[in-house]
Amino acid sequence: MQNKAIVLVGPTGSHKTQLATVIARKFNGAIINADAFQVYQEIKIGTNKTDANQLKPVPIYNNDCISIFAEWSIKHFQTYTQQLLLDLLNKKQLPIIVGGSNLYVDALIYQYDLNFAKRNEQFTELSNEELFAKLSVLDPLRAQKITSNNRSRLIRALQLLMGGHQLTKRSQSSLQYLVIVCDYHSRSELYEQINHNVEKMFKQGWVDEIKHLLEQYPYEQLCNLNAFKAIGYREILQALHEGIEPDVAKIAQKTRNYAKRQQTWNKHHYPDAIYFWQDNRDDILEQVKQFLHGN
Repeated sequence: MQNKAIVLVGPTGSHKTQLATVIARKFNGAIINADAFQVYQEIKIGTNKTDANQLKPVPIYNNDCISIFAEWSIKHFQTYTQQLLLDLLNKKQLPIIVGGSNLYVDALIYQYDLNFAKRNEQFTELSNEELFAKLSVLDPLRAQKITSNNRSRLIRALQLLMGGHQLTKRSQSSLQYLVIVCDYHSRSELYEQINHNVEKMFKQGWVDEIKHLLEQYPYEQLCNLNAFKAIGYREILQALHEGIEPDVAKIAQKTRNYAKRQQTWNKHHYPDAIYFWQDNRDDILEQVKQFLHGN
């Protein structure tokens, strides 16, 4: 098991954590959450966050552990988790990385050089309008393709223009990873699961969760938080602010679109992965066993 880890990726709704829990209990593992939003304490229902109490005795890290007002980024995740991997291996525990946020997973297993992220600081004091104006001067054609209020795309475009800061691999990782893609035999099965999950989250009190935060903090403050980039949160927040009903169907559609992008990413980024199709768990467990005990 030394210097080996398991990675589970897959579209939202593909039961990654359930499979990770089975693997962890069988092979003395610990789960490392590689989701960009489940790390935040105040948002639970809409992120489909795992209840750590239900996983016992399996430990889970990067889950429900920081405030929505705390600073957290892919760089923070990479730095913290690289050390966590070493700590778990030293304790003879199998690290099981579970992620819906593919870039987080790749930053870890492919050793992405994220030092360019520090250059974001030059943009933090600029408003969206100022960013758009800057981009319009440097590249008018690119600016036409981006709305002036899409801050993340504006910053990314400026980064590329002012230095071409593409993600690059540092070096070959010293760890061996077995990547398992969790998915369904048909997209219709996946979409049915997603629709069910979205309806379930609303029944569990998703709107009340956000309403409670809106009672404590100003709308503008919440709207600008990184945590509220999670699908559904900004939509529900805006609906509450305007006094209208949230559009459940629209949120489900956005979630399905996101799942489709995840599937495309998985297909192109993990060519050597094995696939969990919801009905071949025993075969997956056997392949994990062979990976851990092989050379």
